[in-house]
Amino acid sequence: MINLKAQSLFFLIFLYVIACNESQDSLTPTRCNDPFNPDCPNYDPCLLKTPVNAQYTISTPLARTGAYLDTLVEDTAFAGGNILFKANIEDADYYKWYLGLDTIEGENVKEVVRNINSLPYGIYTSSLIITKSADTTCFPFDDGTDTVHQTFSQVEICDLAIINRFKGVFEDSPDDTLTIELLRWNKNQNIFCDQWSSLYAINFLGQGDTLGVDNISSYTNTRVYWPKQLSSANQISGKLTIDPNTNVVEADYEFFQRQKKFFGIVVN
Repeated sequence: MINLKAQSLFFLIFLYVIACNESQDSLTPTRCNDPFNPDCPNYDPCLLKTPVNAQYTISTPLARTGAYLDTLVEDTAFAGGNILFKANIEDADYYKWYLGLDTIEGENVKEVVRNINSLPYGIYTSSLIITKSADTTCFPFDDGTDTVHQTFSQVEICDLAIINRFKGVFEDSPDDTLTIELLRWNKNQNIFCDQWSSLYAINFLGQGDTLGVDNISSYTNTRVYWPKQLSSANQISGKLTIDPNTNVVEADYEFFQRQKKFFGIVVN
C-alpha cells in the first residue's frame, strides 16, 4: 500500500503541475479573432477590397433652384432637367461614357451632367467603361476593365410617381384608412395634365378636401418638398417621399395650420 508520505508527495506534485499550467496560460497572449486586424492570425487583407467595377449612379437635383439645388436624388425616371451620371470609383485610370449618341471619355471624367429637356419621352440607355490597375493579389482574374449599362426614362410630369394616389393612415388616426392624392388639374376646363394644369392635393386634411398646392418648387420622381411660405399660413409646407423599391409612402406636412403625418403605399 502507498503510505501516507507518498500520498502527500503525489498530492503536492499534482498541485504544482496545475499551478504551472495556470501560470503558463496567464503568460500566453490571447489570440485575437479579427479579420480586419493585421495582428490577428485570421487577418484578411482582401476583405475591404473590390475588383474593378464600373457601377455608377444616375441622379437629379431635388430642386431646379433654391435650397435643394445641391441635394441629389437617385432615380430612373425624370421629367426634364439636369441628370448627373457619376461613377462609384473615383480613382480609375480612364472613364468612357456612352450617353445616347454621345461618347465622353478621359482620365478624369468620373461624372457627366446632361440636360434632357429636349429629349422625347421614352427609355434611354447609358453605359460606362472603366479602366483601372487591378489588384491581382486579391483578384487574380481581374483584367482591370469593367462595363455597366443602365437605362433611364424621360417622362411627362404627370407620369412621375408623386402624381398618384396613396392609401394609408394619418398618425393621429391609425385605425382610419383613407386615400390621399396629388394630381395636376386644369380646374377651369376640367382637364387633367394639360399645359395649364396646376398641382392639387386631394384629402390631405382627411376631410374630402381639394386644395391647390402649386407652391411646389422641389420635386423628383419620388420626392416632393414644399417650402415654408412665411407670407401665407394656409399654404402647404413639408414633404412627401416614396420608396421606389417598396412603394411605401411617407408624408409630413403642415396645411392650414394643421400638422399631418401620413403613412401608406402607392395605389396603382
